[in-house]
Amino acid sequence: MSQISWEATFLLENEPCVYVDRIATRPEYRGRGVGRALYSELFSHYRCHTILAGIAESPFRNDASIRFHEHLGFRRVGTYRAAQFAGIRNYVGGIFQRAAQQFAGADA
Repeated sequence: MSQISWEATFLLENEPCVYVDRIATRPEYRGRGVGRALYSELFSHYRCHTILAGIAESPFRNDASIRFHEHLGFRRVGTYRAAQFAGIRNYVGGIFQRAAQQFAGADA
């Protein structure tokens, strides 16, 4: 198993949290609200939880996913690095966070 190094500006000690490893839609369904609907369900079930999402940044950068998550209120709070991760060498991912208080009682 590869060693993963985390660099983050957030602390979740004793705070409920949900981590989304990945969310993806087929190209022909992008822009139709599928991803937003998935997150909407997640937000409604976990209103009091901070939501964290990992987004690939290197060796390939997923700018569309970054924009999508930022549009939903996520903000970049850290980085994780691994020499080998999911079959990818020298992987770098961004850690994006949407705090519970940002959506508690609000529509996604």
